[in-house]
Amino acid sequence: MSGFTRPVVERIVERDQSCCVRCGASVAGKERGFAWSIHHRRPRGMGGSRNPVVSGPANGLTLCGSGTTGCHGWAEAHRAEAIAVGLIVAQHGDPELVPVLNWTHGAAFLSASSGWWPVGTDYRGTDYLEHVAAERGVPADSAEYLRLASVILDGLQRLNGPATLERDLDAEEAEVVENSWNREWGL
Repeated sequence: MSGFTRPVVERIVERDQSCCVRCGASVAGKERGFAWSIHHRRPRGMGGSRNPVVSGPANGLTLCGSGTTGCHGWAEAHRAEAIAVGLIVAQHGDPELVPVLNWTHGAAFLSASSGWWPVGTDYRGTDYLEHVAAERGVPADSAEYLRLASVILDGLQRLNGPATLERDLDAEEAEVVENSWNREWGL
């Protein structure tokens, strides 16, 4: 199954405060599928997906319109821009690790278990990284922890630009991130 179950839809709409996450329009009391819809950040792909992440709450956003109208239509028609603001996640990406530019919270991560994690002006993702690592049972001294940190920082850099991260990271942290990226991309 690759659609959202009714309880997941209800959880997403409640988490998003019955508003479109892109423009803030209220969807309360309006017809689903026409006035609003739950958008898959990570596309289901041809034939759907059995991956539970695809039908989980971190992969869903409340958007006004359908797949061809409103903000949902915009996201589908302007995929590069939608990727840049986290509305769309690459097929191999993890929606829980890609921040979203949100009408209500600004830049924020979406935790599958606890909802929105807003990104502050000097935020480097460390609190959220520790949260995700603990939920997934990833030790802080592991290669997987560094991979999670790299993915989170990459998403923050995409939203905030490189200058923000370079200003926030000290030299040692920047070296750890650069080495992690180099290993991940085989550089």
